[in-house]
Amino acid sequence: MMTGLIVIPARFEASRFSGKLLSDLHGKPVIQHVYERAKLCKNTRVLIATDDERIRKVSQSFGAVVKMTSSTHQSGTERIIEAIKGEKEDLIINVQADEPLIHPGDLDDLILMMKDNPSVLIGTLAVPIANKKDYENPHIVKVIMDEADVAVSFSRKPIPEDAWNDYKSEFVKPVWKHVGVYAYRREVLEKWNTMPITKLEEEEKLEQLRALSYGIEIKILKISRDTIGIDTPEDLDLVREFIAKKQRR
Repeated sequence: MMTGLIVIPARFEASRFSGKLLSDLHGKPVIQHVYERAKLCKNTRVLIATDDERIRKVSQSFGAVVKMTSSTHQSGTERIIEAIKGEKEDLIINVQADEPLIHPGDLDDLILMMKDNPSVLIGTLAVPIANKKDYENPHIVKVIMDEADVAVSFSRKPIPEDAWNDYKSEFVKPVWKHVGVYAYRREVLEKWNTMPITKLEEEEKLEQLRALSYGIEIKILKISRDTIGIDTPEDLDLVREFIAKKQRR
């Protein structure tokens, strides 16, 4: 069975919601929920990579392995590249620290997809978008893929542009939300910083566009369980409500 190293890149500052990773979520900080879900994955180790002492102290208090990294990194991928130095795994899974509803079964399936497709260098997840509000929300990244489930493009804009029919008030084409999880072969990460940031990546603020710009395919695993990434205080309230409803069942 292929083994993997799950790295959760974590920084305190965030443009839309600073300190969100340490925000209380039903008695635990957000990052603890992410860590505990990641720990449920099979055949993996988990570590948190951060440059912030507050995150380090809190993470170690709930038993996480923490690696301190530079404060100059511009992206989670750059932080992961530093964190995996000295680690042995060839498959690295990037789980974003603001995804407390990520399902460990979906992570297991992503690892299995990478095992079954040894030529795939990057894998990620996508889930159907169910409503126009999410389709138009710039905080929700959309992905278009080809018939082989290989990513064609990612965007914060509503794509494909003609997917929604105002007259019928429904989708006429499937629309997919990108879930912020990546599985990388180590060889991709080892050359990542040799690939300059592209204009498209800079415009969209989406680092996965760098891979596409340099001809690196990204294989999409379609999943059915949606997640709520925490970008704003309102998102945190939605996650609190979701967990509360689940606990009442």
